Amino acid sequence: MKLLSLLLLSLVSTALYSQDFRKGFIITPQNDTLKGYVSYREGLRAHKVCSYKPSPNQDVVKYDPTQLKGYGFENNAYFTSKLAEVRDSVYEQAFLEVLVKGKVTLYKYDYFYFLEKDNDGVLRKMVIKDIERKRDGITYMGRSTRHIGILKVMLGDCEALRPKLEKFQLNERSLARLVESYNLCGGGTSVVYKERKPWFKTEVGILGGVNQSTVEMSSGYDWNAYLTSSYQKATSPVGGISLLFSSPRLNERFGFLGEAQFVKSSYYSYSEIVSGSSILRSYISITLTQVRVPIAIRYTFTGKKLTPFLDAGVSTIFNTSSSGSSRSELYSQYQHTVLMSEPVSLQLRSHQTGVWGGVGMVFPIHPRLNGFVEFRYEKANSIVEGDIRIPGDLTSSVTNLQLILGLRTK
Repeated sequence: MKLLSLLLLSLVSTALYSQDFRKGFIITPQNDTLKGYVSYREGLRAHKVCSYKPSPNQDVVKYDPTQLKGYGFENNAYFTSKLAEVRDSVYEQAFLEVLVKGKVTLYKYDYFYFLEKDNDGVLRKMVIKDIERKRDGITYMGRSTRHIGILKVMLGDCEALRPKLEKFQLNERSLARLVESYNLCGGGTSVVYKERKPWFKTEVGILGGVNQSTVEMSSGYDWNAYLTSSYQKATSPVGGISLLFSSPRLNERFGFLGEAQFVKSSYYSYSEIVSGSSILRSYISITLTQVRVPIAIRYTFTGKKLTPFLDAGVSTIFNTSSSGSSRSELYSQYQHTVLMSEPVSLQLRSHQTGVWGGVGMVFPIHPRLNGFVEFRYEKANSIVEGDIRIPGDLTSSVTNLQLILGLRTK
């Protein structure tokens, strides 16, 4: 387990410092288009700098928005250099991503948008802000609707779209479709640079592996000392299904992961307390059949054959079937006999919650299937109810280490 985790962490560390160069082009100030390889970025960095090399083995040349007219990728995103209001009343030359090009062109910078009509060079900024309104001495928070006014001015000459503008909700998908519809309204056309990328994508997977679980209990009172002894690690098979949701059109890196896992774990503990000629022996047995529901945000790095990823999230654990027992016996070393044997039933919780993280790799194995391997660490809360005599005294935690293998649709 430790060797595998170190290997995966080293691979992810390498990915952190590597760049994703894809086939693309740059447009020089002289309107020359130079093909080559361009570093693919998402987020604010893509608007600030373009890293280009003519061939995979040549040195990288970095350009800022004042040095190029634009850059792009084959069948993918395109950025053009324009003077834009990148912050409130602050104008800079920046690489704006062209989402839709036509009679009205839609640009994106970070989390807000610009509209330009008939290539007039005037960029109308589209952004929703929180605003304050005061009435009768009371301050109310609201959202600006300035974008609706801009849309009416820019697109209102298309009668069919006017009803959609009154309560338009500003988001990339809706705005892109609205601009496309407007460009078609007068018989024109639109160029959508990321048209081949889906807005939403669902990948279905199956998984199996090994779950190693460790229980720790603590108490401040001697009468619970038998519960706080060391427990044997539980090693069990795990299986389940997974769903990975993403929006490649918006962001290739981030996704949302949801799973259902099935695992059965058994924990055992034995302890002795010697007092004079007597030995107090304690035997504890806990068995849990669990349905685990981990959810997480996934960040995927870039790779050709091996693609690293990181997961971070929370888990809900349902103990669908559980049993716990404790037996204590007093053994006399002088008489060589058991003087007392007392069974006690442990009160186990019906569910737990935890936090977890994982690191893994995706690799292609079929035109329609990817394989994946992942190492996970999880810390979950108590599996036993607290001591009724001293509420909150008896606490426990469960640590889970998982090695997961699986298949997922592309």
